Amino acid sequence: MRYSEINIPVSISKALLSKSLDTTLDSILFDYGNQKVEGIDLEIMRRGNSLIEMNTKDILSTIPLKLEVSKNLLMTEVRAEGVVELVFSTNVDIDPYWNIVTKTEIVDHEWIEPMRMKSGFGGISIESIANKIIDNSKDKLCKQIDETLNKQLKFQEQINDFANQIRQPIKIHELYDGFIQISPDTIQLADFKNTYDAVSSVLSINVNSKLHAYKPDVESFRGLPRFEWTQSESNKSKLALPIEITYKQLESLVKSYLVGQIFESDGRSITIKDMSLTRDGQYIAAIVDVIGSFDGQLYLTGRPNYNKQKKELYASDVEINVKTKNIIQKAAAWIAKGVIKNRLEQEMVFSLDDQVTTLEGLINDTFANLTKETPLTFRSNIEAIDIDQFLLLDDYIQATLLIDGVIDGVIE
Repeated sequence: MRYSEINIPVSISKALLSKSLDTTLDSILFDYGNQKVEGIDLEIMRRGNSLIEMNTKDILSTIPLKLEVSKNLLMTEVRAEGVVELVFSTNVDIDPYWNIVTKTEIVDHEWIEPMRMKSGFGGISIESIANKIIDNSKDKLCKQIDETLNKQLKFQEQINDFANQIRQPIKIHELYDGFIQISPDTIQLADFKNTYDAVSSVLSINVNSKLHAYKPDVESFRGLPRFEWTQSESNKSKLALPIEITYKQLESLVKSYLVGQIFESDGRSITIKDMSLTRDGQYIAAIVDVIGSFDGQLYLTGRPNYNKQKKELYASDVEINVKTKNIIQKAAAWIAKGVIKNRLEQEMVFSLDDQVTTLEGLINDTFANLTKETPLTFRSNIEAIDIDQFLLLDDYIQATLLIDGVIDGVIE
């Protein structure tokens, strides 16, 4: 198998992150929000939506909280309330086995509605008492946040399911009668960056990939891909697909547009009735049945090549001979060197440029199936296609299809 690298710039809506954090916080406050701090009854409620910023591996969240305190003094219940914005800093780390560890601390706070008495002794400010309450309760609150996040952020099962979905062979119909198989080896994530309304990063998936002539066994590719942090922020992807195409598959493709064609030159013509493909050293050999001005078999040989500029597969060093009674003879000049030979060479050109839209659609459909019922959306754009050295083996041709392109991801 050959190494491939898929780099996906990912943009995550801050509104989505804020909504997710608020849901988590509401769950925490449901369990934590009513307690005693130094003999004072304390109730904490979320007053509004949180604001999210992310930088490198740190999440900075500003959360407005309403605090209500009460205490019985001299037969009177003293009650006070206020609204404070707490600024939390949560450092997120992930080990190679997808264990996530968070460390949260309160780095700042600001009273947007100062704590004031609501009953008991009039409307005097008790902000100093409230600040002491925050200082005394912040460690417990931060610990509760980390415990909740560490319980919720267990990705091993999801990542394993995602990897096994990717490993499923994908049938290709239009371009090639075979199967693509991709097996992720390592998943990397770049440091987070802020934009006005989103957080961005680059998700890199290092994969082994192969294009099979038959449906492969997926059981040989199991296990959780390793996680790594990366400094790379490349948005370019390179997919290397080792190709195995049998001579029968290639023969079916060539026959679909060659059989039945009529070739004419100087008042003479031949019609192709049938053909078969095989190997002759490092050449592809075609035995072609023809009728017309010449009835019999032609023996064509050519070396497979690829024109990167034109994105075309073609045969070079083409030779045509007449095969009669298993003896290969030089063909008549009007077949071997004239217009017919040139026409045959032209007909043996296959454009990959025509298949770019098909490949993009295949990639987009694959991501759509992997991310259905999730807020993820991906879109691909192929920029270049190349083919590495051809190797002709007994039963199939081996080469490597190199695809350069861009895949963008949005979470919203």
